[in-house]
Amino acid sequence: MVNNYFKIAWRSLVKQKAYSLINITGLSIGLLACLIVSTVVIDELSYDRQWSKADRIYRVLSVSNVIKGDAPQPLTFSGLGP
Repeated sequence: MVNNYFKIAWRSLVKQKAYSLINITGLSIGLLACLIVSTVVIDELSYDRQWSKADRIYRVLSVSNVIKGDAPQPLTFSGLGP
């Protein structure tokens, strides 16, 4: 039964080459985008997780008031940290 499905799929791929190429290309681009996004998300979620007390790590920001609004900057002088 499964063998019959593969035969029908192969015949369809051979018969409609352009349509099959477009579908396979779209599927591969979609899978590649999904892998890239998941890699970035996993990397961002694992940031600073190598420390034993990772749940106690905080980030100190310096917020500057400019004409267009607030501008948070991750760079601060040493007096703000511990």
